[in-house]
This record gives sequence, structure tokens and C-alpha cells, in this order.
Amino acid sequence: MQSQRGDETPHFNWVCYDDQRRKKFQQDPKGTMGKGEKGKKKGAKMATTGLDMEEDALHLNMLSEELEDFLYAAEFGDTPTIRRMLHDFPDIDVNASDILGRSALRLAVGNEHLEIVELLLDKSNVGNVYEALLLAINSDHEQIAEAILRHPSYDKIAKTIRVMGQSDIFYSALSDLDSQFSADITPLILAAQRNQYGIVQYLLMRGDTIIPPHSYNCCCTECTEKVELDQLRYSKMRLNNYKGLASEAYISLSSKDPILTAFQLGRELKNVANFEKYFKTEYLQLAAGLSDYVVKLLDKVRSHEELETILNETNGSTLGKREKLARLKLAIFYDEKKFTAHATCQQKLVSIWYAGMLNIERKGAMMKFFLHLGHILLLPFLTLAYWIAPKTKIGRYLSYPYMKFMANTVSYMIFLALIVVFSLTESPADEYTFSQQPGVKEFYKEYTNKSYNTNGVFLDDFYVRPHLPNVMDYILSVWVVGLVWQECKQLYGEGLEGFVDSWFNLMDFSMLTGYLASFVLRFLVRIKVTMALDFFTHRSSWESLVNGDPRSVYKQYWLIADRYYWNAWDPQHVCEGLFAIANVLSFSRISSILSTSDVFGPLQRSLGRMVSDLLKFFIVAGLVFLAFMIALFNLFWYYDDATRRSAEMPKAHPHEITNAQLSFGEFELTFRTVFWSLFGMTDADVVELQEYDSKFTTSVGYILFGAYNCTMVIVILNMLIAMMARSYDQVAGVEDVEWKFARTQLFMEFIKEGSTLPVPFNIIPTPKAIYYFFRSIYRTIHDCCFPKKRQSKFQKSARDVQTIKNILNNMGEKAKNTKGSDLPDEGPIKLNNVRKIDNNLEQEENVINIEDVPNISNHERVMKRIVKRFIFESQAEEDGATEGDFAEIKQDISSFRYDVLNYLNSQQRVVKDNRKRLNELNQHITNLDEKLDLLLDENIIRMKHLEKLLTKTMERSSLANEGGISPEDTKDLGTETLSRWKSKSRKPILKSQKSSSLPKLDNNNTVDNDNFDQTDDELDPTVWVKHNKMNRRKAMKRVMNQYSSSECDNPESPKPGDGTSPSAVDEGIVGKVGMVMDSIGGLIMGKRTSTSDV
Repeated sequence: MQSQRGDETPHFNWVCYDDQRRKKFQQDPKGTMGKGEKGKKKGAKMATTGLDMEEDALHLNMLSEELEDFLYAAEFGDTPTIRRMLHDFPDIDVNASDILGRSALRLAVGNEHLEIVELLLDKSNVGNVYEALLLAINSDHEQIAEAILRHPSYDKIAKTIRVMGQSDIFYSALSDLDSQFSADITPLILAAQRNQYGIVQYLLMRGDTIIPPHSYNCCCTECTEKVELDQLRYSKMRLNNYKGLASEAYISLSSKDPILTAFQLGRELKNVANFEKYFKTEYLQLAAGLSDYVVKLLDKVRSHEELETILNETNGSTLGKREKLARLKLAIFYDEKKFTAHATCQQKLVSIWYAGMLNIERKGAMMKFFLHLGHILLLPFLTLAYWIAPKTKIGRYLSYPYMKFMANTVSYMIFLALIVVFSLTESPADEYTFSQQPGVKEFYKEYTNKSYNTNGVFLDDFYVRPHLPNVMDYILSVWVVGLVWQECKQLYGEGLEGFVDSWFNLMDFSMLTGYLASFVLRFLVRIKVTMALDFFTHRSSWESLVNGDPRSVYKQYWLIADRYYWNAWDPQHVCEGLFAIANVLSFSRISSILSTSDVFGPLQRSLGRMVSDLLKFFIVAGLVFLAFMIALFNLFWYYDDATRRSAEMPKAHPHEITNAQLSFGEFELTFRTVFWSLFGMTDADVVELQEYDSKFTTSVGYILFGAYNCTMVIVILNMLIAMMARSYDQVAGVEDVEWKFARTQLFMEFIKEGSTLPVPFNIIPTPKAIYYFFRSIYRTIHDCCFPKKRQSKFQKSARDVQTIKNILNNMGEKAKNTKGSDLPDEGPIKLNNVRKIDNNLEQEENVINIEDVPNISNHERVMKRIVKRFIFESQAEEDGATEGDFAEIKQDISSFRYDVLNYLNSQQRVVKDNRKRLNELNQHITNLDEKLDLLLDENIIRMKHLEKLLTKTMERSSLANEGGISPEDTKDLGTETLSRWKSKSRKPILKSQKSSSLPKLDNNNTVDNDNFDQTDDELDPTVWVKHNKMNRRKAMKRVMNQYSSSECDNPESPKPGDGTSPSAVDEGIVGKVGMVMDSIGGLIMGKRTSTSDV
């Protein structure tokens, strides 16, 4: 059962294991079972991997039983077994792997067993440690990863990586092909991809970095060699590096300006996606992730001051000039729509947009209407006031963004109205005919009445083309010039790249180009007409016209207003065509104003997206259109009238016109027929050849024409509808973002400084513009003659200067006057650097003022604050319960289960050893008892013999006393004589008292101990032996019972979890056995004493 956290190391459950294997592991952890039983257990171990192949069995046979148990314990967190095996088997190969190529360290890391990892790190090789580190990072096991990073083994790895470098790693063959990770994956790259903030920060503090890849078009030796060696590997290496660079953790912890870094890297990723098409989806996903990251940072902005600091920061210059909404302008340049459409940015943008407008955005509809009407009526006066005094309150009123927008909108509306008026008032000819023109009237009558006028060069009196510009021509020309000047200023301010990035700028360029060309041709025609009229005011011109001079005929051509006699490409025709196209573009250009409306703005963005799809459609449809048009033209080219007459016999048959000739006889006719057939405006019999017997040609024509209509009408046009519907749906999902981005683009054009006066007032230079022009010239000359001093010293140490500023603020006003001599030697920077920078500041006090430093540090301080909030929130989100956390809990439970099982096994072994030792002790006591019985039996015999000798001695003593015989003489007496003497004398005391004083025996031949109270004089040796033997056995039972009760009730006995080792338990047992032996010894000694007494 695999883990759900993305790692490839399988996590197993104890329940899925064979009961036989579990029993074997619990009862025989050392692997001391027989060979035959080992073979059975190996089959059970193969179930851990779920694989049953001959290769796996061969691999398992190569592993020893101890090594299998070691890998098994490492996988399931059996820490006590690992410790015991490392102690019992010091030569065990901890770097050995299982059938899946996983070492014990990797198994422990994959299952998150920190204690086992710490035990194995010292004994694992560098390769396993490095692989385990990557696996820990990939599995989000941060504690294990930090433990490996802090281990001395990783220091060797890091040193090797720094020495080799990324290029050498790419070329090296040291990487294991069976490894889970490629050779170009470093711990920092992997940690950055997994957004492990703690690990990334630790690695950055160690000095690790991610090297940005070279440009895709880089032709350096390194890139060329890598591509030739392995292009796929090189591409994946670039992708992995970009994944690390684009991670939220790496940017947050390594960049001073994360927003700028995200913008620049996002643009780079989009450019790379255009070249590496095979990884385009991955690169675009990384770019989208950067856009989301920037939005998350904006979500952490809490105050207007922080927002203003971020949005007014320039694009990366350390001492750059602060500009209004510079970062927002940069976001538009990098096409960061989500950042631009964010609520905080829009709030700031709208507040600037309506600045100084009396809260017009909060007024009602009627109030807005009257306010706008009043502003429109006051525009001429406001323009005049701004032109005269731009710094006054009235003059500055026109420079507000909303007023500039309103002025330019009104100006453009007036321009469109002038176009309509111009179109309605344009005259096709002059009000006077040719004969009524000044200087021509007398010559016209003279030469038209002459009889030699036979060549027809003189026509009837005709109207002359207009040759004098009217008022509308001048007004429109001035307006067009004003629009051109406005676009030139915009091009200069935004640059060529920024200018062409907007469709509306391209539309403006096309529109103004059409108007300029139209007016140029229009004035050219008027100049030609004027020159022709002046030409015919001389008699020589009339004479040359009579003689048919081409120059005179050409001059006469420019005078005729009747277009029937005009050339097809007459400049007036071209002029009016360009003017008509420009009119369409000019009226379409007003759609940009719709972006300010929340009603029409989203609709306008949807239409814009569909227009781009329409352009794509034209490419596909154009290919199909061109293919069928060429095919039909080649099929019916012969039937053109001119071509057919050049091959037909003149009198064989009449030259009738066919349908194919009218539709496909010429290339232009073929284009018209094929084009209009898209809209159903062509008949089906256009391919008929009438009287020609060309059925095959006609049939092929029907097939081609029918296939064209099916393809274009049914397939291509429906594909266009589907594409436009899809585009609309896509925009509908993000229409709010698209609309706000377009609105921001429009607002930024008027928020920036300049372009205050509307068209056509902008072509008149204001006094302010004249002043700025001459000031720029003066500064240019001054900079050339007197170059500025270099400021690199301060720029290189700007961060140290800020550190000094912070130190001085913390130390108080008194410390501000010191030069570093009183500063402590310990701090964020060295004291020598402080003094050096302080001296540099004294020498360059005219270059930079220390009070200006907070303006720079304010942005860094705000960004650090925002990034810190973002990191805290990200970690808080990760702290929630996830599926990985449940898997970790399962692993912890499994480890705890193994701890309990190992403790129970150890206690079971202790109990088993105690039982064995007690059995041995019992057997030893039994042996001692048997030996003691033999000894007692031997003593009894001796005692009996002694008793006999004592009796004989006493008898002889009595006999000697009574009969006057000495003891020595009794030896010579016979037995019979003594017996007779005994019978005559009194009986011995022992014999006479034996029957009355001895205790009674029960059925089991045991003596009642309570009634046994004999003195030594009354003791019968046989009874005493039985009685003492019984007491000895009872004493042994009392000792055993006392030991058993102490084993259960003794508070100092080993308890589960107290860490008592088996050796300690053994010492306790030995002590208790000693007590038993002392007790037995006491009994024996007491018995021997009693025996001796007897």
C-alpha cells in the first residue's frame, strides 16, 4: 500500500502480513530458527514487496537472515531491534538494499522513523545519505531532512558539489540510473519545488544557490556541448532549475524584491515556453504560479502606506527615483493581469483617477450628468488657463487624470463629428466649369471654334475638379496632426516595445496612417489641378494640346471632374479608399473608452478575444479557399474569351459565352465566385460549359465546387463559431480580471505626467514645454562638459549604510554623532566596515544624504514584513490535518506497536530465562536433597553402629560396676554371658521410653510437626531423620512462595517502559537465588548440628 504523500517508498500495514511471519519475528528476532524453517519464512518476507519473481527470490537468497530482519525493522520503525542488531552484528552491511533498491536508511526515511535515521547516518555511505536527504525533502519529512543536513556526512557532500559545480555534475557518470532523482536535482532545488521554507532557509544560509539557466538561444561552449551530449537531459535540467527558481519559498527567502523577481521570471518563462514547445505547458504553469504568488503577497498588505510603498517603487534601481504607480506600470508591461486587477491595486488606482473631482464617483446619475456637462463647457477656458498658467489652481485642474480623460474624449468625439460633417459636405467638382476659369475663357472659345479641331482633344465644356482646400480640409488636417503628435509623444514615452504591445496603439497607427495618406493624396490632386489650370493660361499650352502633345493631354486629365474618364488608380480613388478605411478604424477606436464602464467593459474584452480567434480562422480558411480557387481556375482557364479565341477555328462554330467563362474564366472572376459562394450568392450551374462536350470537366467542376461549399460552409464556418463561443466562455470566466486590466491600461495613460492639453491644442507649445525643452538642452550640454562624480561607493554599500542607520537609531541621539569608535565589535556587520563606510560618507556628503536612506529601506522593510506574513500563513495552512498527517500517525502507531511488542518480547524472554533458571535451581536443590538423604542415611547407619557400641560399652560398664569386673575384662566375656546379664538388669532408658514418647505417623509416613516435641535423650534417630527431611521440604516451598510473591509485588522489579535491561533482571534473580541457597545452607547446617548432637 503506497503512501499518499508523493514518495515512491511503499508504506506497509502490519495487518497485511502473514501471521506466521509475525509469530516468527516475535519469537525468534535473532533468526536462530532451523534452515528448513528459514526457507518458509523467506517466502513470507517476499510478501512485503508484493512481487513474486525469480529475480526477487534470487536477490532474497543473496541476503542473510539477519540483513532481512534488519531491513524489515528499519522499514517498520523497530528501533530496539535496530539498536540490538547494530550491537550484536557490528559488521552488518547497512548500505545493502532490498529487491526495490532501497537501503535501510531510505526505508527509515520513507516511513519517517527519525530515531532509526539518526542511528544509521553514521554507518551509511555518502550516496545513501544524499539519496535519503532528497527522499526526506520529497516526502515533506522536514525533521529528518534537517537531521541529515546537520550531520557531518552532508558537509562532505556539499563540499563535493561546490567543487564539482553543476556543469561537472551534468557530465559526470556518478549518478545512479536507478535513483529516484536525477543528478541535476540538488537539495535546494527539490526543497524549493516542495516549498519547504525551513530547509530552503537553512541551505541558503549555508551558501547554496540555484544557478539560473542560460538563454535558450545561448551559443556558448557549455550550452552547445550539453545539447550535443544529451538534449533531453539538458532540457529537463533547465526545467528543474526553473521550477526551483519559480518556487514561492525560494523567491521569498532569497529576493529583496519578490514582486519584481516574480515579474521578471514570469516574462522569462513565457519567452522560454515559446521556444521549448515540448515543455510549454509546464513553463506556462510556472508563470501562472508566479502570478498567483504575487497576488498572495498583495493579500498581506494591511495599510495604505504599505500599498503606496509597493506600488510607487521603481523597477529595480537601488537609488531609483520614486514614481507614482511605477510598479503597477511595470505589471502592465509584464502583462501581469492578476496583480493589476487585484482589489488593493484597483482601490489605489481609482482614488488617484478621481483625485480633485469633488467625489464625482459617489454622485447620483443626474448630478454626474450636469457635472460632466459643466466640465465640457468649461474645457476651452480651462485649456487656455493651463496654457497661460499651468501651476495655478485653475491650471492644475486640467492636469487631473479624470479631467485629462474627459478632455481627450470630448476632443475625439469632436473629431468624429467633423468626419461626418466632412463626408456630408464634400463636393465632387468645382462650382465653375472649365470655360469659366480665369485665364482660360478666351483661349477656350478661340480653339474650340477652329475647323482643324478634328482629333477630338477638345471636349464639350466640363466641370473641373476641386482645386481649392475648404475649411473642413484644414480643420481635419490640424486634428490629424494633433493626433499624430500625441502618438509620437506616447511612442517616445513608452518605447517601441511598450507601444506595439497594445492593440489600440496599432489601431491608432493604422488609422492615422490612412488619414495622412488620404490627405496627402487629396492635397496632391488639388495641386495637380491648380498646376493644370495655370498651364492652360498660356497660348503655347493650347497649341501643344491641338498638336496632341502627351504632356498637354496629361495636364488636361487632371482637370476633368467626370470620373468616367479617370484612371482606375487615380489618386482621388485611392484617397477616398484610404479615408473610408480610416473612418472604420476611427469609429472602432472609440471602443477603448468602453473599458471605463463595468457594463460594456467585459463585453468589449470578449469581443477583443474573439477578434483574435477570427484572425486564426482566416489563416486556416485562407488555405482551403486558396486551394479550391486555384483548382477551379486551372480547370476552366481555357474557356476565357481571349484564350479560347486564340485556339479555336474562326468559322467552325459560333463563339458563345459559357457559364464557366463568366465565373472562372479569369483569376479575378474565380476569386469572386469562390468568395461569394460562402454566403450562398452563387448558383450551382456556374460550372456548365453549354455546347461543349466536356462532361468529365463539368463533373469534376461540380465535385470540386460542391466539396468546397461543404468544407467551407459546414466545417470551417462552424469551426469558427465554435472557436468564438469557446473564447467567449474563457473570457467569461475571467472577464472581471480582463476588464480591470484593460481599464488600468487606459487609466495609466492619463495618470502619468504629460499629455495634458487635448487635440488639437497640444500642437501649440506651452511656456512650460518651452522651458523644459531648453532645460533639457542645458543639462545635456552641462553633463557633457562637467561629468558627475561616480557614486559607486555608496551604491555598493547601501545595505551597510542602512545597517548603520538602524544601529544609530537604537543607540539614541548621542550615538548619531559618533563615527563608529564607540560601536560594539559584535553585530550584524564588522566594525571595520562600519568605520570605512562612515569615512566614505564624510567624504561624499554632497553626493548622498543619510536621511534619504529610509526612503530606500522603507520598501525593503515593508516587503520583509509582507513576506513574513505570507510565510506564516503558508505554514499555518500546511499545519492543518492532511492525508499525509494521518499517514504519519499510522507510522507512529506502527512504531509504538513495535516498541510494545519488543518490550513484551523482552519481558517474555526474561520470564522464560527466569523459569529456566528456577528449574535449574530446583533440579540442583533436588540433587542436593538426594545427596543429603544419602548422607543422612549413612549417618543413620553410623549412628546405629555407634548406638550399638555405646550400648555395649554401657553394658560392660554396668557389669563391671556390679560384678567387680573391670571394663577391660568385659571384653573377654562372651555375647551369651552379656545377654544373660542384660536380662537380669534393668532396661535402657531409650528402649523403655521409645514407645510412649515418639510422635505418631500418619498414613503418608509423615510426622505431625505440631506434636513432635522430643528431647535429645528421647529422640529416635529414624523418626528424627524423617521429621527433619519433611521440615526441609516445607522450608523450600516457603522460600519458593516467598520468591514468587516478591517477584510480583516487589516495587523494584522491572516494569514496562522503565528501561530495565535483561542484565539487571538477571542480577536480581541471582540475588534471590543466593537468598534461597543461604536458607538451604542454614537448614543443612542446622541438620548437621542436630545430627552431631544426636
